[in-house]
Amino acid sequence: MRKTVLAGIAVATMFASAGVASALPPLNLTPHHGASVTDGTWGYVRGPVDAIKADGNLVVTEPGCFYVKLIQGWAIGTRHSNKQCGPGTVKFHVETGSLSVSAQASICRDNDDDCGPSVVIGHPVE
Repeated sequence: MRKTVLAGIAVATMFASAGVASALPPLNLTPHHGASVTDGTWGYVRGPVDAIKADGNLVVTEPGCFYVKLIQGWAIGTRHSNKQCGPGTVKFHVETGSLSVSAQASICRDNDDDCGPSVVIGHPVE
């Protein structure tokens, strides 16, 4: 009887967790010089060393090259997504280096000196 109950609980747990997808938090970046992010999300990359990732569509309506920048927590490094030069849309993906618990994300034009307001993603360490 006990084995039957335990097996039933195991099966119920399996079916309850099957197909349950946890939604990723939205990545809401401020538009910058005619560039914006749509369908943006961020999340953690779990593994031997954790990282933070951001994905979405970078939409550009003005001349110039734009990308999404992540500045890794604790100022360990900066990562850039792929660029969109001139009007158009590109899917982007960018990840921080290892051991990240937070990052600052922003849209940049041409270089790191021309970036929009940054948004903190992840869990900042104080």
